[in-house]
Amino acid sequence: MRLPYTNVEIPLGWLVSPLANRVPRTATMRILQGPARNLRWIAGAGQPNFWLGTYEREKVEEFSKWLKPSSVVYDVGANAGYYSLVAARRSAEVYAFEPYPENAFFLREHFRTNKLTNCNAEECAVGSVDGMVAFAPGRTNCEGKIDPDGLFRFRCVKLDTFCDGHAAPDVLKIDVEGAELDVLKGGTRMFSAKHPAIFLATHSEVLDRECRAFLAAFGYRIRDLDHRELLAAVP
Repeated sequence: MRLPYTNVEIPLGWLVSPLANRVPRTATMRILQGPARNLRWIAGAGQPNFWLGTYEREKVEEFSKWLKPSSVVYDVGANAGYYSLVAARRSAEVYAFEPYPENAFFLREHFRTNKLTNCNAEECAVGSVDGMVAFAPGRTNCEGKIDPDGLFRFRCVKLDTFCDGHAAPDVLKIDVEGAELDVLKGGTRMFSAKHPAIFLATHSEVLDRECRAFLAAFGYRIRDLDHRELLAAVP
């Protein structure tokens, strides 16, 4: 891991992980490193790598480079809001979309605890329809997804519909456990008018190909960040 407040990497995961996992779930921790350093994080909102500042570190650092003081950021599939916290410091406004009630609770608490007045928690899914969708929780609170056989039903909104009443995004992060193409299809009008930088996680080889083809049709060029993690931007 990287030592907090430094760029020094040392192999201490074997030591840190058992200690970090003993932190009470109700404890509020300061994020130790990275672009969200010193912001507060509730330990029970996810694995210790969130407040340790090591969660998706390379992707988070690249994400932060695209943020400007004037940026509007959409965090689709926000979970408990780690990317939203990163964006809050460097952007004008953040809209974080999260349908699952437990995650949405932590999302709101993180905004409240950190006194982030430029962050908006939208307790809904994003997809290709406006209305109600079925949702299935996963093994962890990071893995829930839209699923026709899901036991829960949550409100869903298209990006185009949301943008009718709000500023369109300059930076768009999407991590929705398999519904990523539906999210993109719900924003065709917005993508025709504006071309936000997109940080996209795809969750199968088929979806990866389909999302790349969709984005290419709107003039996007794609750079791979990791396995099925991509950055799409228009030159």
